Amino acid sequence: MRIHTYRSPQGTAPAVPGVPRLPSPHGWFCVGIARDFKPGTVATVPFMDGEIVVYRTRRGTLRATRPHCPHLGAHLGAGGYVAGELLVCPFHRFGFGPDGVCETTPYSKPPRAR
Repeated sequence: MRIHTYRSPQGTAPAVPGVPRLPSPHGWFCVGIARDFKPGTVATVPFMDGEIVVYRTRRGTLRATRPHCPHLGAHLGAGGYVAGELLVCPFHRFGFGPDGVCETTPYSKPPRAR
């Protein structure tokens, strides 16, 4: 049996033997201080090679999500707002619940966007 050792492009051994290094770090990362996010606020936060949108619902639950609306790609941090417990897209005003499911639209039945 042959055993292969992974070497990163920099030539250093992985932190855990037998587990390859990922292109980005993995684990828990601080993106802000909880008290800085007031109820009803939406903020765009730099994260690794991109960004995330952090928002606090009216009840005070702090959430983080990908920055683009799954419907047509509008940036949720650029004009998106909190309506109760929903994050509302600035483009078509689709409201997304904490689990990412589209729960409301101002037009008709919500699509399967998630």
